[in-house]
Amino acid sequence: MRNFLNYRLTAFRSSGCRSLSEGVPPVSSKPWYGATWRALRPQILRRDSYTCQIRRDGCTHRATTVDHIIPISRGGDWWDPANLQAACRWCNGGKRNGFTVGAQRATREW
Repeated sequence: MRNFLNYRLTAFRSSGCRSLSEGVPPVSSKPWYGATWRALRPQILRRDSYTCQIRRDGCTHRATTVDHIIPISRGGDWWDPANLQAACRWCNGGKRNGFTVGAQRATREW
């Protein structure tokens, strides 16, 4: 372990960085997770009462993330509340660019 830490420290010093925060990307380097997303996310969590809407096996039922019902990569809308649902981290992470089973929520009126 000590050799690994020495290696990392040497690599850091040789990189030319003067501080640990230099060269670290912002909290999210994705521009679409900006002010609009930060405002919309809590609205969706409140709308769904912080309850996971996906409910896969192993679900914690406590929603802490917001999930796109129809993935962006498959033509889903980024900001449409009808395409967003509250999800626990377990269910959202296990979805992996797939549709939510029974994506009936996509037709829900906001």
